[in-house]
Amino acid sequence: MVWYIDKVHTEFFTYCFVAAAVVALCGQRYFLSSVLLAAASTQNVSFAAIAVVPLILALFDCGFRQRFTLVQLVAAAAAALLALLHPAYYFFRYGTIDPQLVAGGAAIGGNLRNFYVWLVDLDIGLFPNWPLGVLLVAALIVTFSWKLFARDIQPASFAGTRLGRRGYLIFCACYIVLNLFAQSSTEKLNSGATPGLARYATWYIPLFYPALCALLANLPSIRLATVRGIAKLVCLVLGASVCLGYTYAFQRPQLPESGYVQPSPASWFVQTHWPGAYNPPSEIFAKRYSGIGEAPELATALAIIGPDCRKILVENGPGRVYGLAGCGFDERRVSALLRTGSLAGIQQGRYLRLTDEQAQDLLVPCPDAIVFSDRDNATNLMLRGFSAAEPWGRWSDGQHASIVCSSTGDRTAIVTAHGFAPKGGAQRLMVAANNGPQLSFSFDASTREVEVPITADKGKELKLVFRFPDATSPHKLGLSEDQRELAIGFTMVRFKP
Repeated sequence: MVWYIDKVHTEFFTYCFVAAAVVALCGQRYFLSSVLLAAASTQNVSFAAIAVVPLILALFDCGFRQRFTLVQLVAAAAAALLALLHPAYYFFRYGTIDPQLVAGGAAIGGNLRNFYVWLVDLDIGLFPNWPLGVLLVAALIVTFSWKLFARDIQPASFAGTRLGRRGYLIFCACYIVLNLFAQSSTEKLNSGATPGLARYATWYIPLFYPALCALLANLPSIRLATVRGIAKLVCLVLGASVCLGYTYAFQRPQLPESGYVQPSPASWFVQTHWPGAYNPPSEIFAKRYSGIGEAPELATALAIIGPDCRKILVENGPGRVYGLAGCGFDERRVSALLRTGSLAGIQQGRYLRLTDEQAQDLLVPCPDAIVFSDRDNATNLMLRGFSAAEPWGRWSDGQHASIVCSSTGDRTAIVTAHGFAPKGGAQRLMVAANNGPQLSFSFDASTREVEVPITADKGKELKLVFRFPDATSPHKLGLSEDQRELAIGFTMVRFKP
C-alpha cells in the first residue's frame, strides 16, 4: 500500500477501513468492526455483505439471549445505513446497485473462472507481488508448525480480549469468498491505477494482521545465546531486508502507474525460463507482453509472443503480431504460419509453443553489419535490452541485452562501442555467442572495437548475449533526470568469416 500513500485514491481508503475493522474484530469489538466494514462498502459494495459477518459472530459469541447495549444497537443501525448508502444512491439514480454495471465494466460472475488471479497470478496477484505475505505464511508454517491455530489468537499485546480461531477463520472464509466473487465480476482483470499488482489484491492484506502480531509477539522468545535463536534472527533480518528492498524497487510512491502494462519480476522470470508452468488469462498476458499496453491496436492482434520467444497467445485478429522484440523473427513469416501454415485454426485465447525447428525457420538472416543509428537497419525485432536509436547509435538499457538472428556462417562478430563514463573510469562488458565462452571487455568513453567468436552454423540461431555489471543511470550520478541504466553505447556489430 506504500505506493498509494501520496495519491488520492479509493484503494487506500478501503485498505485503512478494512485494516481497522480487522483490528477491531480481533479485539472482539464486533459492532465497531461492522461499522468500519460498512464504511468501506461506500466505495466497494461487496463489503456491505461482509459487514454482516461480525454481527453474526457477536450473536454466537455473546449468546442469543444476551441483551445488547444502546451503543451496540446504534452501531448496528449505523452499519446498516452505511451499507445501504452505496447501492441506494446508484439504484435511485441509475436503476442499479453499482456504477460498473451501468458502464459495462462488470457482469455478475462474468470472470468467475479466473477467481484465483487476485491472489496468485504472477502479475496482478497478491502473493507473487507481496514478499511480506509470503514470509508471514512461511513463518507460520515453519516456526509455529500451525500449532498457533490450536490456541486462541492474541492479536496484539495491547488488546485486552481475544478472538477464537474458529471465529476468525469463519470471518476470513466469508471475506475471501464474497470478495473473490465480487472481483470476478469485473470485465477488466488487468486494470490501471496501480504500479503492478491489481488494486483488488490489496483488499486481502489486512487479513494477515493476526499473523503479523503473532510473529512479533514471539520475537522476545528468541534467544541469541543459541544457534537456533541466531538463525531465527538472521532469517528475520534477511526477510525484512527483502521486503524493504522490494518495496523500494517496485512499490515506492514515486513510481508511475505504468507498471500495469509491464510484467512483474516474478512473471518475467517464469515466462522467460519456465513458460509452461503458468498460462495467465489472455487479457493479462496480452497487455503485459505485447509492448503496446492498452493501445487500441491490441484488440486486432493476431498473436502475442512471450519473452522466451516460443510461447504464443493466439488472438486471431486481423492485425499484427506483437511481442516480437528481441526474438529475431520475421513478422511476415510468423503471420503466415498462424494464418495459413501448420498452426492455422488455433482457437482464440489458446496458448501454443513453437518447436525449435519452427522458431529457427522464422528468424531473419543476420545482415553483414548491424548499424544502431536511427537511420540504419538495427530493428527491434533482433534487439532486446537496448534503448531507442539515436543519430550515433543506441545505449544498452539495464543489466542485460541480446541480439538474435539467423547465422550466415560467419565466425566472428566485431562490436564497435564506447562506455558510459561521464566521470571517468570504465564500463565492463560481458559477451558470449550462443553457448560459447563468456568474454570480458572494458570500455571507457572512447570508441573501440572488440572481436567475439561465433559458433553458430549457417541457418542456425545466432544469439549474442551481453551483460553490463556496472550499468548506472544519469539520475543516480546526479547528471540529469534520465532513469535509464546505461553502460555501453553500441555503434555497429559487423560479421566476418
